[in-house]
Parts: sequence; structure tokens; C-alpha cells
Amino acid sequence: MKNFTRFGVVLVTLISLFLLMDFAYAGYPMISGITDQEILVNTSTPAIPFYLYDDVTNPSNLVLSYTSNNKDLVPEDDDNIIFGGSGSTRTVRVIPAPNKTGLAIITVIVADSNGDTNQDDFSVEVSRPPQ
Repeated sequence: MKNFTRFGVVLVTLISLFLLMDFAYAGYPMISGITDQEILVNTSTPAIPFYLYDDVTNPSNLVLSYTSNNKDLVPEDDDNIIFGGSGSTRTVRVIPAPNKTGLAIITVIVADSNGDTNQDDFSVEVSRPPQ
């Protein structure tokens, strides 16, 4: 069963990368899906992996930016939304404001050297621990 599961994960990853590259040939940079997160108050998300591709711009030169729809929970600054990684393999980590709970939708935007953009949204739900 483990080998079948590994095969399934590899197959899904390869299909995702194929679709990612196929879309990027349309001239727009591509960003893979970023997983929704549920965390407890006064903690942060892990470094969430995602992938970039573009047929015009080297992945190392793609520019990332972000927005938050709930700035009280996740302020729009580099101390609360942190990009990592390099090339086509990137990460994003979200650190909510202290003692705040709620839901924020984070939008990650990728831009290439032609000014073309694409984006992916993911949610961060912050809750108190069960009593």
C-alpha cells in the first residue's frame, strides 16, 4: 500500500506540474495551489510550499507580492507574510497578529518581466484551543 500511495503522490505532482507548465505557455506566470491553513492563536503556519513557472522569465526573477483581506488578523507587511525558497520552489509563512482569531484570505501574486500576473488565494483560520 505504501508504494501505491507514493506512486499516487508522484503522479498527482507530475500532473500538477504538467498543467502548470501548459498554462504558463499562454504567456502568464503560473503559481500552484497553496493549501488552506488552520492554526491556533499565537502560532504561525508552517512554511507552505508552492511552485512557480513562466515561459518568459526565469523563476528566480519572478516577483511575488501579497494581500490580506483581514488586516486586523494578518497585517500586510513582511513581518506577517514571509516568502522563502528560490527558483521555482517557494514557500509562504503567515504569522497572524497576537491574540487575534478569525479568518483571513491571503492572495499571493506572481509577476513576470512582461508585467503579466497570476495569483492564488488561500485561507488562514486562527482559533482558540478547545477548552
